[in-house]
Amino acid sequence: MIQEIICIGSSFTEGGGLNPNRDPKQSKWYSKKYNTTVTDKTHSFPAVIENITGIPTRNLGKCGSGLEWIIRNTEEILEEGKYGQLFVFDCSNWGRAELWSNDFEKYVVANWGHKNGKDIKDGFATHITVDYNNEYDNSPNPNPDFKEIQKKYDTFLNHFMNEDKLLIKLERNFLNLLYKLNSKGISFRILESEPFYWEGLSNEKLITDNRIQLRADRDGFENCLVTTWDFLSCHQLSIRCDSDGLFDDGHAGVEGHKVIADLILKTIKDYETI
Repeated sequence: MIQEIICIGSSFTEGGGLNPNRDPKQSKWYSKKYNTTVTDKTHSFPAVIENITGIPTRNLGKCGSGLEWIIRNTEEILEEGKYGQLFVFDCSNWGRAELWSNDFEKYVVANWGHKNGKDIKDGFATHITVDYNNEYDNSPNPNPDFKEIQKKYDTFLNHFMNEDKLLIKLERNFLNLLYKLNSKGISFRILESEPFYWEGLSNEKLITDNRIQLRADRDGFENCLVTTWDFLSCHQLSIRCDSDGLFDDGHAGVEGHKVIADLILKTIKDYETI
């Protein structure tokens, strides 16, 4: 019996496009459209799942986070020794990391990308933040200035990081986590916001048996499995599509979160018996 559902991932899980701190105009537009207050807390797919099932559902989505965030949080939850949990993982990996900050006594989001947007020949560019949603003018808790830390992180990456080995290692660690959950009889489901970097992972049985099947079948896409972002785009479920381009945001809109919640629940056969 499922006693708790725990959703862990990045901005898609968090409901980043609906966060009023991120863009109050979007939040107000949706609230007017649905004649109710629309936020990430009330309309993200974890919130929808809880409303439908009545099962307590934790939203551990954090904008900019990746597999390190997923692995660390899952391990900490497993240490609690509770069972009857179902994990929903929203997987992103490329360019997503977290660093411990002694100043703030917490982990901060540490993202990297190729400086020229194509390859590593010009080095890496990084961005460090406590919370992406606190970087906007209306935020009650603006982020501190991480410029000096970012310079050090840039230097470290440019001199010491092997991106290929790092990404594969992270995905191997994630696979090890799935084996651990499986050995304990703990169920999980996987959403792929990005394709896995390590090609072998896509054919791994623990992945294929527990993947949420997101298929594209319109607007030039063949009827095939796609990432979360492609799914939202091709089925016109993004905020950009909802608003007819008024807001250039590829995150899921209100209906997008409903659809994803429904697809997840279709893979959970016993929740209706609770």
